[in-house]
Amino acid sequence: MVLDGDYSSLETELIALKASSGNSHLKVILEVCELNLEQVYLASKLAINSGADFIKTSTGKGKSGASLEASLVMCKAIKEHFDTTGNRVGFKAAGGISTSENAIQYYNLVKTVLGKDWVNNRYFRIGASSLLRNIISDLN
Repeated sequence: MVLDGDYSSLETELIALKASSGNSHLKVILEVCELNLEQVYLASKLAINSGADFIKTSTGKGKSGASLEASLVMCKAIKEHFDTTGNRVGFKAAGGISTSENAIQYYNLVKTVLGKDWVNNRYFRIGASSLLRNIISDLN
């Protein structure tokens, strides 16, 4: 819908999903590798304003995963929402984050843009299946 510029249908669908989710959290995955940064921003704002509790960069199955640039745009949208409403929305970076250095970059991005209150498992997550193995290796 984002690629087609059909933001109205997307908003309607997200609002319906949020309404049907009851007490469950709604996580919206943007698949940022398919979008330009303007689309990432617009989709982030739309998802947040439609009730998303978390926005996520990627399924991890696309042609590429998270990027720092798209993550920055998403975090800025989250920050704008928080500054306006006082409501926190979580952020999850996923796809292609496989080294300690990568993970630290995303941690620092979230801490810098959103603040230290976001760097916990309630509001910030990294989805990377190979990251744990690599971190353990780094620690040894």
